[in-house]
Formats: sequence, C-alpha cells, structure tokens
Amino acid sequence: MANISDYFKDKIVLITGGTSGIGLSLLRAFHTRSALVRFCARSEAAVRQVENAHSGSIGYVCDVTKPDDVKAMGERIAATDGRLDIFIANKSGALRNRILSRHHSMRRRY
Repeated sequence: MANISDYFKDKIVLITGGTSGIGLSLLRAFHTRSALVRFCARSEAAVRQVENAHSGSIGYVCDVTKPDDVKAMGERIAATDGRLDIFIANKSGALRNRILSRHHSMRRRY
C-alpha cells in the first residue's frame, strides 16, 4: 500500500486564501508532503511572507472575486507549471461575509 505522503509528492496544488487560517494550514500540510504548492491571497506582503517561510512555494497576489485576477493567475500557473493537479477553493472571509449578510440569523452567532 502506498504512503499517503508519497501521493502528494510533486503534485501541483493551488490553494486560494493561502496566507492565513485554514488555507495556511493546508499549505503547510501539502508543503510537508512534498507537493509543489501554489497559493494566492490579496495582500502582497502576506504572499511574500508565506513564500519566504515555505521554500519552493509560489504565491500570487489575486482577489478571487475579480475574474481578471483569477484569469491572470491561471495563465501564469499554466505558463510556469503547465498543469494543475489539485485545486482547493478556500476563499477567505469574503464569501463568509456575503453569506452572513444575507442570513441575519447566522450573523449573530459568528
């Protein structure tokens, strides 16, 4: 039986919202398992900080709510890596805030 860590070795993994919270935890987990981690976030400073802390990872400044940003990031990944093996849509607080703003009963709990 193959080791699960071996499965992720050299896989191209893209994580949105990869500079904090669950996204950063996922980034660390894949990085530890020798995946080739790509990630994005809106803050250039946060992207560079995570890149520096996780050698070999590549970060993109991208607001996933903006189609042009997403397209540009996809084109850069295609040009650099030629493929994408795993995509994790871990968009950060923007989606949560939109959902909560529509559902007032949930807003009080969070």
